[in-house]
Amino acid sequence: MSEQLVQNVNDILTREERSKRRRARLPGLFMTAALLLLVLFFLWQLYRLKLLPTALFAGLAAVFLLLVLLVFVLSRDSRRRGRCLTALLLTLCLAAVSVAGTYVAVRFSDTIKAIFRHDATETVVMQIYVRTDDPAASTAELKGETLGILLQIDRRATDELLTSLSQTFGEKPNTLEYNSPAQLVGALTLGHVRAIIINEQFLSLISAESSDALHLRALHSQEVIIPATTEADASDGDPKPILPPAVTDPDTGETVEVPVDPDLPDDLLLNAEGNCFAAFISGIDSRQGLISRSRSDVNIIAAVNPDTRQIVLISTPRDYYVLTPVSGNIKDKLTHAGNYGVEVARDTMEMIYNMNIDYWFRVDFTGFVKIIDALDGVDIVSEADFSSGGYTFRKGTNHVDGAAALAFARERYALGGRDPIRGTHQMEIVRAALKKAASSQILSSWDELLSALSDSFEMNLPYEIIASIVRRQLTIGGEWNIVTYSVSGTDDMQTSFSLDEVKYVMNPDWDTIRHARKLIRDVFQGLTVSE
Repeated sequence: MSEQLVQNVNDILTREERSKRRRARLPGLFMTAALLLLVLFFLWQLYRLKLLPTALFAGLAAVFLLLVLLVFVLSRDSRRRGRCLTALLLTLCLAAVSVAGTYVAVRFSDTIKAIFRHDATETVVMQIYVRTDDPAASTAELKGETLGILLQIDRRATDELLTSLSQTFGEKPNTLEYNSPAQLVGALTLGHVRAIIINEQFLSLISAESSDALHLRALHSQEVIIPATTEADASDGDPKPILPPAVTDPDTGETVEVPVDPDLPDDLLLNAEGNCFAAFISGIDSRQGLISRSRSDVNIIAAVNPDTRQIVLISTPRDYYVLTPVSGNIKDKLTHAGNYGVEVARDTMEMIYNMNIDYWFRVDFTGFVKIIDALDGVDIVSEADFSSGGYTFRKGTNHVDGAAALAFARERYALGGRDPIRGTHQMEIVRAALKKAASSQILSSWDELLSALSDSFEMNLPYEIIASIVRRQLTIGGEWNIVTYSVSGTDDMQTSFSLDEVKYVMNPDWDTIRHARKLIRDVFQGLTVSE
């Protein structure tokens, strides 16, 4: 009987000891489970970014999971205060790193969604204008009158406004079609139509360089959001042509083929192969941000070979006098192409260089300043001493903030008034920014840079390409060879598609264009290029 009693007591003590052990393990289990969830969530966010090489990500994940296992081992018995304290400190450290890492990954992901646009849109402000002496006080008074519209340009936005007018009038408006904004404004000025429907960007352009727009009055305004694609792409979905499409003769109504500039390089079409790609960098002349169409004052082709870590930047003067996809057989200034959308400007560059440009980047002037400031400034090289915009630049290396960089990029009059000088400065800023972004210094200002990029930078370059370049750089490392070149031309005075008045233009120097094509081809073929 006594032995049975002793056995029962021992059983009770054993059960109580087991219960104590289980209770002692609970805090460690809860702490380990919470930590494991945090770590797994962080690793998942990091995996989604696809920025780390597989081996590096696997090693990092293994380290984190082993540390979680260590926390579990150390915290198995809460009665061992020393080991539990160590586990708690390790947990707090891992949790802090995981939370901070998750924040960075989510911020980066949000920035990706903001700037890597496969469905980019642009806001077009369509206006109904009458002459200043017209007594009309509202659009309803235009019922039965003839309205002038553009034949192809901004046709989606125009048709949307015409649909709205149809509801106001109770009938379809009468319209006459014109090929160019200049012809449209001229038709209203001469009284051929009662009113016109036009993108306000075109009227702003004409107002800056002509007197016609000064005699017009806005009667109605409507914002229209449209895809950032060319009109041809939007209408029929066919691949965009390298050469200009056929156009309708406004006098005969017949379809005619657009003549190709006889000086266009007639050698083979340039195409990137393998991991290489070409991108169009457009700096728009707008203080309203990326949502509005505006002149493209920065026009740079970036040819990139990630395998050889080479980039060639080709700058084209904004006043280049060339054919565009929307101007038919009438030449226009390159900068005006941006008023018809970023892809029209990109397609115009394709026509100049007879090459496929896969992607585009777009940044506005305000964003330009913010990006440079987020990089804590950049080091640029000036070829001469000059002053501009309240800043003084010395021959050689200058460290500049965003505002000074903008003054440097826009100046041409202090250096002979030639537009290629401005193109050279713009590429120097791009080169300096790329160099700074590829350095470890970027880590100290990553948050500011992400904010600047998400607000002021947009591209249709697939994120997978950028991620692949980052992974390759982390694996192999090494400096990038960035070469710049500016094409040139001869000064002239001509009318253009967007403006009927005679204005300054630059006729292309096709020899420099052929040399630019050679540099691009060399980059694509993996050859070493130099300035």
